[in-house]
Amino acid sequence: MKKLPNRQLLVNYLLGLSTSKEESEVEEWLADEPENSALLQELAEEVEEHRTFTRAEKNGLKDDLFRQLRFADKSDPTKIKLVDRPIHSSGRKVKVMGWGLKIAATILLLITVIGISFYYQDYFQPTEKEAEVIFKERTLTAGQKATLRFGEGSVITLNSESTLRYPTRFSADKREVYLDGEAYFSVEHDSTRPFIVHVGETTIRDLGTAFNIRAYNEEDELQIAVTEGKVAVTNEEDLKETDREPVYLTENQWLTYRPAKQLIEISEGDLWEMVAWKDDVLVFKDQSLSCIAKRLERWYNIDIDLADSSLANRHMSATFEDNSLGQVLKIIALSLDISYRKDAETVKFYKEK
Repeated sequence: MKKLPNRQLLVNYLLGLSTSKEESEVEEWLADEPENSALLQELAEEVEEHRTFTRAEKNGLKDDLFRQLRFADKSDPTKIKLVDRPIHSSGRKVKVMGWGLKIAATILLLITVIGISFYYQDYFQPTEKEAEVIFKERTLTAGQKATLRFGEGSVITLNSESTLRYPTRFSADKREVYLDGEAYFSVEHDSTRPFIVHVGETTIRDLGTAFNIRAYNEEDELQIAVTEGKVAVTNEEDLKETDREPVYLTENQWLTYRPAKQLIEISEGDLWEMVAWKDDVLVFKDQSLSCIAKRLERWYNIDIDLADSSLANRHMSATFEDNSLGQVLKIIALSLDISYRKDAETVKFYKEK
């Protein structure tokens, strides 16, 4: 899978400001995975939602887009001639590249989501119902990871078998998302608009931060690890019944909360094992085979069966980076002196008799 182009390159591509080489880079990325087209469409929506234009810029942009369509080469309707004009607010010239049919369709998309929305934003105030927050939901299956980039600068990397609910537009006084599973948050701090993550009854509030949250329901524990800055962790039920203060975590600290036992542990040290997944690295430090198996199931989208229950408590340490499933299985079998058999999408670990 090709690496995601940087945000500015994709914005330039949407607005027709990229070079031929950059266009090719983006189009190769679009062709690599069907999901990439959806990501580009999300970015187009974010550009519309978060970009601030003066009225002159709005009119100028619309004129540019329509002009490109008017000056299409009549001998070849798929070609659009080069247009050079200044943006009204600065006098700076912007070169609009000659696009093919695919890019012409993008222009029409932009006219629809940006140009037309300018009209309604300028002349109509939203009703109370229209102003309500509308949420999107992104759910990943086993073997998937995704990166969501928000217009205000925050980036969320979502791990396999996870769901993130987030608003189409953050409100003026706060930014709230809802997580089920695991995600790494790199938050653009804004003291006037706190970034809040809801995980069940637990709330994590950004205080200038990058942090990882792991909260899979079947694991019956919540883990929050801070790699930069500070977070405040609260439990909504506790706040209803007591005056308990939030738990604060700073860089290189992590909290593990087990609701069933009402047990909270705070630790400090190397967080690499907890966050390496976002860089496509699997790290196990003295982990049981049962825990390793669960992570491998999510990572490779397979089912793992431990034929003997005694295997579950065997421990090992290992780091896997760009390893195939076959390589990983061989290393585990050698390390724990066990055997395995792989059939289709199922792996079975067992002891030789």
